[in-house]
Amino acid sequence: MTLCVSPAVDEARWDAQLAALGSPIFHSPVWAHYVVADHSSLSPRYCSLLDDAGAVRGMALLFLEASRNPVLRWLSARMHCDAHPVVEANDTNLFVEMVRQLEAYAGDAGALEFTLGSFGTPGNRALLEQLGYDLKDRYEFVLPLDRTDDEMRAAMERRRRRTIQKAIDAGITVDLLPFEAGIRELRRLQEFTSERLKRKGAIVDFGPVRPPDEDPVGELVKGGYADLIGARHNGEWVSVSLYTKMNGLAYSTLAGHAPEAYELNAYTLLLWSTMRRYREEGFLRMNIGGVPASASEESSPDFGLYGYKAGLGGIRQACSTASKV
Repeated sequence: MTLCVSPAVDEARWDAQLAALGSPIFHSPVWAHYVVADHSSLSPRYCSLLDDAGAVRGMALLFLEASRNPVLRWLSARMHCDAHPVVEANDTNLFVEMVRQLEAYAGDAGALEFTLGSFGTPGNRALLEQLGYDLKDRYEFVLPLDRTDDEMRAAMERRRRRTIQKAIDAGITVDLLPFEAGIRELRRLQEFTSERLKRKGAIVDFGPVRPPDEDPVGELVKGGYADLIGARHNGEWVSVSLYTKMNGLAYSTLAGHAPEAYELNAYTLLLWSTMRRYREEGFLRMNIGGVPASASEESSPDFGLYGYKAGLGGIRQACSTASKV
């Protein structure tokens, strides 16, 4: 097996190969454009694991973070990807081989730390532990979309079904937003979300607010790889979410909520409407994001969020972010 690494690729061909492996968006060129637009210190590395016949057996998108100062570069360089590498048929031997080769490449490139994120890529915990990685465990919740309305409702907790109707009775409406209006509302609402999370002791950084034509989210939305969907009450947007979408998976990537959104149950109706929207568009799954594994414990400050996500009728998936110095 040979690892082939390049700073640029034929994007259409790369995406076709990702589709064959069933990869989420986090190894795609459009994700690379989005991340680099948001963090200019990062540069992408497209990695393919090739067999002796030259066939692609695994893929990963890495990001190198290194100072432009040649001295500091060797003191602070890091490399990461936002999801586990994807391999053919989820073969464990291929996965181990690819991780080993990615780690060796990161070391040769001067990275002092190598991290494998776990967005949309559950499993592999035991393999990563055997390879000597430090692990941070998470749970993500995935809603199957190959179901009727009645089946999706039946999978929800009763109180979640009630809050959907309460939101409808309160006059909440849900719509797809055009990019410029949508990104303005998302960034405005994220300020409320940031303040709420900081009061809970969380470290939050949504980045600087930019004009719409400079916002990195434009890379995703304008390319057709994401939607901005919002819930409105009395003419005001009270909740807006960004959903990325690729290879049958819609993924809740960013969100912002006004304080009244919680009282109005606006986000629950937004989720319900979005599930139905993506089902009609042919998507198979909708990932509504994750929480630390510790959130399943009643003593955790995230226990309420864990219970909320679990009550929406999704499948809990165990994910592990892995790091090695």
